[in-house]
Amino acid sequence: ADQVALINRLQGLLIGLMGQLACLPEDMELYEEKKYAAITAADLEWVTAEAKRYEAMGVRFTGWAIPGSEGSLARAGLDFARAVTRRAERGVLALHESGEPVPEVVRLFFNRLSDLLWILARVSRD
Repeated sequence: ADQVALINRLQGLLIGLMGQLACLPEDMELYEEKKYAAITAADLEWVTAEAKRYEAMGVRFTGWAIPGSEGSLARAGLDFARAVTRRAERGVLALHESGEPVPEVVRLFFNRLSDLLWILARVSRD
């Protein structure tokens, strides 16, 4: 139940993130004025804290995980979500490096989210 609530909250944050990334730079001021959902420093802190909380359960890197090899669909899904998040992170970094401004908090959020998803896949009990 704890992981379900966490994933539901993450999905809600991703909705704001989509809007934030889809917004043209010249429209960002209006986006913020209308108080549309967006990733904040508090969201980044929360994702980081959740990663640390789950990591404290004894998660250690013991080699590359092969999604689904442990016989768990939940773990496979979380590993797949992590891979998609890493790909999105690279795309966002490329966008930022090309001159399109992407807030630092968004770039860091992708990184911490992928870490959290990897950790969740290791602790999932499905």
